[in-house]
Amino acid sequence: MTTDQNAPAETVLRTAEHLAVQAEQRGFYADVAATGQAAAAAVTIEDRPAPDHVAQLLGVAPGTQVLVRDRVQGAEGQPPLQHSVSYFLPAIAEALPVLRDLNTGAGGYLARLESLGLQIEQVDNIRPALATAEQRTALQLPDPAAVDLITRVDRDQNGRVVHVMDLVRTDRNVTVTAVNRVSSNTAA
Repeated sequence: MTTDQNAPAETVLRTAEHLAVQAEQRGFYADVAATGQAAAAAVTIEDRPAPDHVAQLLGVAPGTQVLVRDRVQGAEGQPPLQHSVSYFLPAIAEALPVLRDLNTGAGGYLARLESLGLQIEQVDNIRPALATAEQRTALQLPDPAAVDLITRVDRDQNGRVVHVMDLVRTDRNVTVTAVNRVSSNTAA
């Protein structure tokens, strides 16, 4: 399932490569597929008032109705790996009605954003926390359990925030970060 020799068998490696590369499957779905398993998700799609932090990031008034894709995700036959809640800028939801469909198509929501000619920059803000009772129930975690709380912000080429995702990831995820160093070609 994973190439990390120290990771438990049910661990999934999470890579930026699977988000960056345009492919049939991206992000979470590509990471799970790389383990040889099929992804599973319980999905709710509805309009909801934007939480204050999301409204601020999207540049809308608190409580503005936004399209929300709420997903508890994992691999078939395994406990959930994460709970992700996506919030879309109202103009984006209007331009892309497919975001209201269970299956948004090849490449997921990122490919749909790109189909509008948007070049997306993603930034993840990650902080560790102890899972709340609600998170432990949704993600089938013991008490206590450590999780990563991630706020992902997608900006277009003009700096406009078009999507915010709040993620709760379990310790069954191992995030791999690759850094490509650029040489300055100067002697120290």
